[in-house]
Amino acid sequence: MARNARKIATPPDAKSLINSRQQQTSEMMAEADEHFVEHCGICHGIDGRGDTVIGRNLYPKVPDMSAPDTQQLSDGGNLLHHQ
Repeated sequence: MARNARKIATPPDAKSLINSRQQQTSEMMAEADEHFVEHCGICHGIDGRGDTVIGRNLYPKVPDMSAPDTQQLSDGGNLLHHQ
């Protein structure tokens, strides 16, 4: 039910969104790493696999950010996992 609600709430064009910043700098990556640790690590874990107390007990399950299926998502597709 939660996945269906998320799907309904996602704008139809969200999957086609692309990252407007294709050129990554070391400063951008450092900022992204810090953001992940502060805002995402509690559920996804520092390694992104979701093996945390919260990550193991959420519904729907926290996606493993290192899994091939997750890594192959478009930037817009990744939005669907975080709504």
